[in-house]
Formats: sequence, structure tokens, C-alpha cells
Amino acid sequence: MASSKDEKEAAMSTISESDGGDYDTSDAKEMRMMGKKQQLRRNFEYWSILAFSCCTMITWSGQLITFTTGLENGGPQGLVISMLVIWSAMAAIVASLAELMSMWPTNAGQFFWCYNLSPPKLAPFLSYLCGWLTALAWQAATASACFLGGTYIQGLIVLNNPSYVPKPWQAVLLTYAILFFALIANTLLARWLHAVEWFVFFIYVSGFVVVLITVTVLSPHKSSAHDVFQVFFNEGGWSSDGLSWWVGLQGIVFAWLGADGAIHMAEECRNASKVLPRSLIRSVGINGTLSFAMLLAILFCGGDLLAALKSPTGYPIQEILTYATGSTAGGTGLAIILLLTVIFAVIGNAAAASRQLWAFARDRGLPGSSWLSFVHERTKLPLSSILVTALFTMLLNLIQLGSDVALNALLSLNNAAYMSSYMLPIGLVLYRRVQAIRGKGKELPWGPWRLGKWTGIVINAYALMCAVMIVISSFFPPAVSPNATSMNWSSAVFSGILAFALVFWMVDGKNRFHGPVRNAATGAVAVGPVEPVMGWLKA
Repeated sequence: MASSKDEKEAAMSTISESDGGDYDTSDAKEMRMMGKKQQLRRNFEYWSILAFSCCTMITWSGQLITFTTGLENGGPQGLVISMLVIWSAMAAIVASLAELMSMWPTNAGQFFWCYNLSPPKLAPFLSYLCGWLTALAWQAATASACFLGGTYIQGLIVLNNPSYVPKPWQAVLLTYAILFFALIANTLLARWLHAVEWFVFFIYVSGFVVVLITVTVLSPHKSSAHDVFQVFFNEGGWSSDGLSWWVGLQGIVFAWLGADGAIHMAEECRNASKVLPRSLIRSVGINGTLSFAMLLAILFCGGDLLAALKSPTGYPIQEILTYATGSTAGGTGLAIILLLTVIFAVIGNAAAASRQLWAFARDRGLPGSSWLSFVHERTKLPLSSILVTALFTMLLNLIQLGSDVALNALLSLNNAAYMSSYMLPIGLVLYRRVQAIRGKGKELPWGPWRLGKWTGIVINAYALMCAVMIVISSFFPPAVSPNATSMNWSSAVFSGILAFALVFWMVDGKNRFHGPVRNAATGAVAVGPVEPVMGWLKA
């Protein structure tokens, strides 16, 4: 574990430049410094990874699809405030992550950083816990993106055919179709994934322009500034508007999730320690600008927002777009643009989820690590992890056959899991910063992109505070006195998965996971003899 600039430079000076193959020499050196061998193909560069980062979040369209909670608990005024608060929060969080990425540019991301930043005695456990949280976040995100796409298609059918009654099994098949499309892009087209992301980015930006102009020009009624900036809804019946607004944050937060997606593609990006931090920061600027502009357009031109909440489609934005265009055909056309961004986002989600899973398995953090860490020699793809990500998404979406409540609770885990995975490394780097200033710790091995000495403390502290606030609010139900149907069960599911991870740690994890494995010589995971794990899983 590098702990100073001198150690980093010494490590890099001992590395043979020939090990980088046809990749940038600096990337090869950094991989060796982290104890890893280059196994994946570096196809991404600055612009393509920027496109990937923007289109994995799909913030401007995602917020429109998921802003029901914010509309019920906050209304127009609350949504505007939420957008500005979450934008600033994500800017601080991403800046903190970008600095860490510049130091250690690896697909492992959060759990690797936790290990390097933690006190030695706590490093393996905190790294392991962070790895599970990050894996949970990304696997659930891929499943939820497919779920949103499938049920959104059903909403469009209802919009055009009110007699249609959506069936859960139909939603499952639609989610599988979207997943299959993403699977093709991540396997057969993986060599050209960077080019695919350019095409997706074009759809993302041009779709924004089309929706924005169409809504603002064709809408038959424009709301006043008072209606947008001073009208607050508290449909959840909370005791105060402040509490209602806090609960309503979740829709906007969900639209920002996946900000660390490009981080888990680090080992497929050239000059990663310099390129990735800049792309991460600029993706927040691009997505924030597009999202705020679109939110204002919808609030000013969307008509009766409370009436839209009662839409039989299940997605108020479909009713809003229909009202704004004055026709079902026009509303459907604009709604399809939003659908396309969701479908394309699944490609990026599946890619990032599988790479994070592969990196965690490479360091022996999961059951079946030796199989999950497999990289196909010819394609340079982690095919096992891609397959498991697809299977996990399929299994999660089967839950809706028995209970929409259970699936929605599982999907609402995204906010808590993502923010928890951010909290650990950000909290640790803040601790290390303060200790260094007090003269009780070594200076960190800063990378090419870093925050200032005091600026870093302020940004890290604000990011940590916001992440904690979001995690707590993610466990609240949308209304007071919930029943079994409206209850937010994510706290129970989140606790259950953490309990499983802790049990696995006690049973087997602490014996096999000791932090990132230094396997620079061969690139293979240094696994021991095959042994039973929890009765039926194999090491």
C-alpha cells in the first residue's frame, strides 16, 4: 500500500515499460504500482469515457421518469430546491471520488481506496464491506434500470390503449428484452463499446433538445413563476413541509446515481489517472445543466401536475408530455425518447456493474471468486462477471411476479447502497487529510488531479454530510402511516444483505479476503485450494 509520494515514485521506477503492451506507458506503470496486471483492453479515451459517464446517469431524462416522489412531497418548489441541493451534493461527491481515482485508477474503485486509506487493522474489513455495498448498488442499479424500462413501455401502451391491463409477467419479458439488448452490446459489440457510447451520447443530447423545444413551444399553457417557485405539495401528509421535502429527495437522487460508473471502467481507459477525473467532473456539469433546464421547462409547461400524479400509466411524465404536445401521438413520441435513454443506460450500467464485480472477485471478495475473475483471452472481457450480472438482473426482476412491493423495496436500495459506498472512502480520505494537517499522518500519494489542501477538507466534509442525509432519507416511506403495500421495505432488505455479508465475512471472508491481491506478475487471482463455501458454493 503506497503511503507517500516517495513510495509511489519508487514503485513506479522499478516497473518495466515493456509490460504496458500497446497501452500508454503511464497506465502500465500505475497498474503495476497497484499490483495489478493489465487484463482488459483500453479502448476508451477522454471523449468516449465522458459520453459513457453522462449516459450511464441519464440525469435529465431519469429525473422525469422518477420524479413522482418529489412531486408528491415537495411539488414544483420542492423539486427546484431538491435539484439544486442534489446537484451541489453530487458535485462534491464526484470531486472527492475523482481525486481518489487520480491516485489509484482501478476498476475496484471504492473498496480499493478504502483499503489504502484505512488503519491497517481495519483495512481488510472496511474494504470488504465497501466492496459488498458497491456490488449491491451496481447490481441493483442494472436491475432497476431494466425494470423502469419494462414498466415504462407498459405505461406507453396504457397511454395509447386505456383498456390494456398491464400484467407482471409481461413486464418481466420486457425487462428481459432490454437486458438482452444490453448483453449483446457488452459482449458481441464490446470492442466497439466506446463508439456505441458516442452514438448513445448523441441520442441523449439531441433528445434533450427535441423534448425541450417541443414542450416549451407547443404547451398550451405556461405556469407563472409563483406556481413554479412558491407552490409546495405535501401529499404524503408529513408533519412539516421540511420533512416532506426531505422524503421527496429520493426521485432526484435516483436520477444522479451511477456517477461512479466511469470509475469502474478505469482499466479500459487510456491515461486513466488524468482523463477520468476530468470526465467525471464535467459529466456532473453537463448533466446538471441539462437536468435543471429540463426540470424548469416541465414545471412551467406541464399543466396540472397534481392531475398527472393520478395517471393510469404509472408515469406522470407521460401525461405531462401528452398535455404539452396536445396529442397522444406527440406525447408518445417524446416519451419514447426518454425510453431510449433508459435502454441505452442499461448498456453502461451492465458494463460498470460487471467490471466492479470482476474487480472484487479478482481480490477474492466474493464466493466463487476464481470463476468470477475469469477474463476471456481473445476478447479481453470478464465474461463470467457479465453473465452473473445478467443472471442477477433476471432473478431480481422475477420478484415482480409475486410482489411489486418487494421489488420496489429492493430497487429503492440503490440510493442507500450507492451513498454508503461513497461515504466510506470519502470519510476515510477526510480523516487522513485532517491527520496529515495535525502532523499525525503521512501525506497521501496525490495523483495528477487533486483538490487543494483546505478546499479538499471542505468538499469532503460537505460530500460526507450530504451522503449521510440521503442514506437516512432513503428509508422513509412516501407517506405517513404506511400499510404493507406503501411501506418502504428497503431498510429491511438493506439490513438483510449487510447481515449476509457480515455472516459470510465471519464464516469465510476474513480467511480469504485480506485486501487487494498483488498479482502483477501473472494477472491471476491468487486463490488457494478449492473448498466448500456455505455448504454449496465453491471457492
